[in-house]
Amino acid sequence: MTDHPATRLRKTGGTSLIEGLLERGGRTDGEAYDVLLLSSPDDPRTVHLQAPITNDKVTESGRAWGWTLSQRYTRLDKLTSGITRTSQLGPIA
Repeated sequence: MTDHPATRLRKTGGTSLIEGLLERGGRTDGEAYDVLLLSSPDDPRTVHLQAPITNDKVTESGRAWGWTLSQRYTRLDKLTSGITRTSQLGPIA
C-alpha cells in the first residue's frame, strides 16, 4: 500500500475504512476519493448543536427537497450559531 490518506490516518489514530474498501475492491489504490472521518457521539471532539436544524428547502411547486441532495457543504460556525432552518445557512462565503 502506498503512502496515501489511509496510512496517514492510521498514524494519527484514524480508521481502517479506506484499507477495508481497498481490500474488498470497493476502491482503487492511488485514486482520489472524498472520505469524511467523523467522531463518535461520546468523543469530546464531537460538535453538538443546540437544537436540530429543520430542512425547509422546497421545489418551485412547494414539494420538500433534500438540503443535502448530492453534495452540500456549510461552515461549522453557521451550524453552531443557533440557526433552526436550512434556509438560514445561505451560501458558503
